[in-house]
Amino acid sequence: MNQTRFSVVALWIAWIVIGFSVETDAKMTLTPSLSVSERHNDNLFFTETNKDGDSSTSVIPSATLTYEGNYITLSGRYQGRAEYFSSHPDLNGYSQDASLDLNLSHIATGLDIRITESVTYSSELPAFSFNEQPQETNEGIQVPRTDTIRNRAGATISYIWTPRFSTALSYSNLIVGYPTRPDLQEPIVHDLSLRIGYKLSPSTQWNLTYGLSITDFQTDRNAVSDVIIHRATIGVGHQFNSTLSVNGNVGMAHEILTFPSEDESTSAIFDVNFSRDYSSGRFTLGYSNSVGTGSGQTSTVTLSQRAFFRATETLDRYISVFAQMGFGRNTSIPDKKELFIFSYEVNTGVNLMIFSWLNSALSYSYFFQESKGSTGDSGERNIIMLTLTATAPEWKIMR
Repeated sequence: MNQTRFSVVALWIAWIVIGFSVETDAKMTLTPSLSVSERHNDNLFFTETNKDGDSSTSVIPSATLTYEGNYITLSGRYQGRAEYFSSHPDLNGYSQDASLDLNLSHIATGLDIRITESVTYSSELPAFSFNEQPQETNEGIQVPRTDTIRNRAGATISYIWTPRFSTALSYSNLIVGYPTRPDLQEPIVHDLSLRIGYKLSPSTQWNLTYGLSITDFQTDRNAVSDVIIHRATIGVGHQFNSTLSVNGNVGMAHEILTFPSEDESTSAIFDVNFSRDYSSGRFTLGYSNSVGTGSGQTSTVTLSQRAFFRATETLDRYISVFAQMGFGRNTSIPDKKELFIFSYEVNTGVNLMIFSWLNSALSYSYFFQESKGSTGDSGERNIIMLTLTATAPEWKIMR
């Protein structure tokens, strides 16, 4: 990608150096792990007809570095994936994902500063993600196998004015690149938001949020299509007890398309999330109606409806099972005929702890997608995967 932008890495380094020099009561730990997986995909290139399946072996090293001090908390994570195919050795490759999360707290009463950045390089991003840790996805859209680069950075400044009243100002920047697919659109998204929170009670908080988003689509790598989005929402979060919580937001988004022709539209946006913990597992359910980027399929924004469900159950000390489902419906704005994609994924499996440091997982997933617009791909696929993960004890580097 030829685009450049402000990077916060230098700022992180400066703060870390300052933090290391002034903090004496601090600790740093490193937790490495290594996974090996066997996977069979019956539609490797995600085509509607003439499916071509293959099996692959993946070696996945990862490491998490954490630093905890009185004023600074830093978390860094790296994960790589070396994948080797049985029948398509030309597809062998290495994907990787790195992220940093820096939190500056207690530097002033009520003030909290958080800076994050992640970089992902993958030969195929998933349409949905059910991981507890944040993962880059294609907003419910399955894009056929292609190299994808995503760089996401952001900063949030929060301040608690009174025990009830708080504010948070956030900025984020997303750059998406498809170096081997010039037909796909490469969006650059700048997003600025202001949230005002009011704590009605110890278990209930109201939030009022305004956001401004500017998306530049590199149409055919030459012309630039700009979309400006204003959005406003009001939301509430309530903790019924220590195991049950619900939060939701509702509002409007106003989209302004500036190129190739001027056009405006207004969309309702909302989201709701429900989670319940119980003695042997966890249940989460969510739904959102928001404005997305279209994952390279269109040079304008999309109205993205997504729902997810995840349930985990611990059967005994060593065995647990899970079931999860994702649903997506993406339509282009303002011309709904350009992009109209419906998709869903069902995933289930079992986890087995062999030793305290060695875990195994067996999973099966089914994915279906139907495209009725002028862009997008239709197809379905089945994936079976077996994974072994060895995690080393936490290494204490500094304390």
